[in-house]
Amino acid sequence: MNTGNYDVIAVGTGFATSFFLHKLFEKSKRPPRVLVLEQGQRYSHGDLLNLRLSSESPYSNNLRSKLCENKSAYVDWHFFTGFGGGSNCWYAATPRFLPEDFQLKTLFGVGEDWPYGYQDLEPFYAEAEQMMQVAGDSSRHPYPGKVVYPQKPHILSCTDKLLMEAFPDMVFPAPSARPSASLPNGRNGCCNNSVCTLCPIDSKFTILNGLSSIYDAETVTLKYGCKVLSVETKNGVATGVNYETAGKVFTANADLVCLGANAIFNAHIMLNSDLDDGIVGRGLCGKPSVNVEVDLNGISGLNGSTYCTALCYNFYKNRRRSHEAAALIECVNRPMLRGEYGKWTDRIEFVFMFESFRQNENQVRLGGLNNNSAPVIDFKALSPQTMAGIERVKKDTEA
Repeated sequence: MNTGNYDVIAVGTGFATSFFLHKLFEKSKRPPRVLVLEQGQRYSHGDLLNLRLSSESPYSNNLRSKLCENKSAYVDWHFFTGFGGGSNCWYAATPRFLPEDFQLKTLFGVGEDWPYGYQDLEPFYAEAEQMMQVAGDSSRHPYPGKVVYPQKPHILSCTDKLLMEAFPDMVFPAPSARPSASLPNGRNGCCNNSVCTLCPIDSKFTILNGLSSIYDAETVTLKYGCKVLSVETKNGVATGVNYETAGKVFTANADLVCLGANAIFNAHIMLNSDLDDGIVGRGLCGKPSVNVEVDLNGISGLNGSTYCTALCYNFYKNRRRSHEAAALIECVNRPMLRGEYGKWTDRIEFVFMFESFRQNENQVRLGGLNNNSAPVIDFKALSPQTMAGIERVKKDTEA
């Protein structure tokens, strides 16, 4: 059954779809007719808090296991199915890429160069930072040119300050979409409870608290509980989608189809549509990390004003990335208490987050639950550069 013709069909309601629709409405001379298909439901912030310990919570592994088969031994794939998508479960860290990240092949002989560079994306970084009300230090950052953050930076910890003194060109205040002060639209300033996946006071930016108004436009039709099965094409051009809801399959047509259902479900939809050029779904990359705890001597590691207040580029800049993957280091301000009298907070946690290069055997493929209706995630091995980087960090941080 055909459910109508639209200018645009958008799949998902997370960052990709929401930012795309925001720009689409901003640039269009007439409001486009848009159909948005969301596989999950819409939850209020209160609903999510009430469901947080339930097996039916959209954050639960129980629900995720029904939507995809994860055969990975390395990565536990976190995603959120419902209004706002991944904005509901991210930690709201907002560092930019550095210029070198766009030229890995040219500079390091590994990976691929992006088709555009930092300067091309700079105005969009700035626009997104304003939209999300990012808190950051406009005078101290590692990015080229002028950066103007709308919110003041968070209070640094004593550890952050010492690191900045020791490595002034490598350690910077961490920008984040966790506001340092309350906002007029009702978002609270971060209370630094380190439960950022589901912020109890609705502080971090989400689509629900910051960009939901675009879905209220008269020309937007938003349908929940709709699982997109495939994209319809004609002569190599997308013409619509097939989707399932309430046990029935429907078709909708459009001049433009936007897939914004994350790297797992986008790939699965394309594979199910025979839109495979040999690359789709292959080379899936995770974000492997190593956590290092350091005991301090008379210095508190728990007096910054948000989950992470500084970023260290000591294992990032000037690395031989063809041999060892770069790592961005977060200085974490969550409670890591010591069991020693008078030294309860004299401990700091560093999270080394590594880049991961494409390995074709790491992939999203068909063959999942219920006759290919769910994606299968095969993640067999981290790249040699990532493994070398992890081993280097373990060696360099041994007590």
